[in-house]
Amino acid sequence: LVDVTRNSATLIWEKPEHDGGSKITSYIVEMQTKGSEKWISCAQVKALETTVKGLTSGEEYTFTVRAVNEKGKSDPRQLGVPVIAKDIEIEPSVELLFNSFSVKAGDDLKIDIPFRGRPLPTVTWKKDGQPLRQTTRLNFQTSKTSTLLTIKEALKEDVGKYELTVANSI
Repeated sequence: LVDVTRNSATLIWEKPEHDGGSKITSYIVEMQTKGSEKWISCAQVKALETTVKGLTSGEEYTFTVRAVNEKGKSDPRQLGVPVIAKDIEIEPSVELLFNSFSVKAGDDLKIDIPFRGRPLPTVTWKKDGQPLRQTTRLNFQTSKTSTLLTIKEALKEDVGKYELTVANSI
């Protein structure tokens, strides 16, 4: 299991050690809902991974994989432990290497700060306690994994305390 959300699970597995003397042509992934006797085929793929979609939030699922070749199907192999379909939540955090930066007047300053969190955090910047106003000289860009503060041709007025806040619903 690589990832799970409220309606999907991403699974990976390794090639079997023995292929029974015939090349493996595909893999069949099956799932079983807790409390059910029935196994449902949910994917047939050539790769060693798949994302199973259409899961019901809050339900518990067990997954197996079978290798397929011209001789038939292997016995099912369970993929990890049973999993509950729900969004993984990660408290937001930042990876700040330094908490003080300096630059000579007239030089550019770029500070790239990696962050993480799930659901995706919102990012806000402040300078001296006030929301940071973006200009052509001073701006920030935020991706899914980092925020980049850029100050072009730094001036004395750029001196101050800059604050970064990353927040999500956790």
